[in-house]
Amino acid sequence: MRWGFALFLLFSGSVQAVEIQNTLTLYFIQSPIGLNWNSPQSLTASTLTNQFVPVPKTASRDPIGHVNVEYHCPKLNAHVFTGSTADDSSLGRERALNLGYGLGAMLATSPGHLEGEDSRSDLETYAANGRLSILKMIINDEACGRIVSYMKAYRATGQDKVYGSLQSDPLKREGAGCSAFGASFLEILGYLMPAQRDSWMRYLGVPYQYIGGPITGKKVSLPKLLVAFNSSWLPAGSNDGVWIHFYDPDLMHRWAREEYARIKLRKTDYPFPVSHFSQEKALGVVYDLRGFKPLSGSFFK
Repeated sequence: MRWGFALFLLFSGSVQAVEIQNTLTLYFIQSPIGLNWNSPQSLTASTLTNQFVPVPKTASRDPIGHVNVEYHCPKLNAHVFTGSTADDSSLGRERALNLGYGLGAMLATSPGHLEGEDSRSDLETYAANGRLSILKMIINDEACGRIVSYMKAYRATGQDKVYGSLQSDPLKREGAGCSAFGASFLEILGYLMPAQRDSWMRYLGVPYQYIGGPITGKKVSLPKLLVAFNSSWLPAGSNDGVWIHFYDPDLMHRWAREEYARIKLRKTDYPFPVSHFSQEKALGVVYDLRGFKPLSGSFFK
């Protein structure tokens, strides 16, 4: 990352008093041109487009969006920038294009790892092109201690080596995709507000006819999905498929930008201080949650 953006995050306006405190930050990265979830066909077509649309060479593609996490706990000497990702980013494409997984590709786990500081360099490019938004939380010492303990437990259970499917829940020891991993930090603290969860999450019923791979034992070709113009998700109450709910990076990004506007216009009524900031086209919000005691006890369900 070039120093300009790094110094902005450390010392600009609303954030100046934040970085010397305990902080937890989520970075929401939008997919290149957005995913269309209206139907199985539109999702397939838009996912394929996001795989190949031109993007700046100075950043990762992140075709389905991404979420990074950063926590800074000075008293515990812990400053970590991370995120859940696949070891081989081409595996999902291989499953969909050549192995006949169909929409089963988004329901399959993969070998994975947790990103490190080197992945931070993408943020400056995303800030410049508007694909980045930020939720920064000032937290107390107790919350910091719980985060550090959670990361130790997450690694101890081997979840750091599993890049989860859309329905994977890290609090059930299933590994996690990037968005579930990011949201889990708020969940283990008890800081995820119902309105946030509702704004960040999608609920879908995926028909068996479009699911290939281990779940059904059949092959569903990419052409079959691309020409399924009358396809639809399952209606409520149907058992003819797999029902999933998951955090969507695009929805998280949209929520952050809308939250920025609400805070700027003073249209929020939270029981804690809030502020907003921006850099180039990146918008961010800050919650001061130091007065809120985090959850205690087991992290896992």
